[in-house]
Amino acid sequence: MMKRDETAMDVLMQGLKLKMESDAGSFVGSLQEWDDSRLHIVPLTTPPRMPKGAPVQVFFIRGDSLGSFESHYRGVERGPFTTIVLDMPSHLEVKEVKHVLKRGFTGIEANLPVVMEVIPKGHSPKKTVVFRGETIWVGGDSILVAVTGTMPVKTILGVTLPIPEINRTLRIIARVTKVAKQDRTGHLHLSLEGLSVRDRDALLGFVFNRQVDLRRRGLL
Repeated sequence: MMKRDETAMDVLMQGLKLKMESDAGSFVGSLQEWDDSRLHIVPLTTPPRMPKGAPVQVFFIRGDSLGSFESHYRGVERGPFTTIVLDMPSHLEVKEVKHVLKRGFTGIEANLPVVMEVIPKGHSPKKTVVFRGETIWVGGDSILVAVTGTMPVKTILGVTLPIPEINRTLRIIARVTKVAKQDRTGHLHLSLEGLSVRDRDALLGFVFNRQVDLRRRGLL
């Protein structure tokens, strides 16, 4: 694993996903803007309460590299976006990491329990059909689910997906876009329909958090 130091200006870009860790807890955010002394970060998951000046360890992913730097918490700034303010680091450490799992920010392998309720067509009352399964892969706008049984493509579902890392349960509408049957188990690819910005940010925050943890352990 190769390491190198770089200046912050070499790697900073708007929208860069960051994971912040402090003694009070951790959260995921997106870099909104920066200047010579401060970073302004839009939180994607709920940040912990921190005293001003608290040390913060920050992680980010760029290409095949996991980067990190140390900073300090300077407070909250309210405006068009509520942002967390950190000190600008003088340098960052970047590690080259070998992948053994899926690349990219689009998704991550994850096993989460999921409940899917079939939404019947039309307005006539019908018996509720519920499937229970487990996610195989979670992305920002779709999920892959293993279930006992199967269902047709284009089926509309009400999906309940708990995400323990961010202490939230998402209730969203999904459409079956692909079906693969293996013995008694079906693999369903679900497109998440009409996601709110808050729900999509929660999913992306979960994905990024998992990616950082796996890369730190050399597994991604």
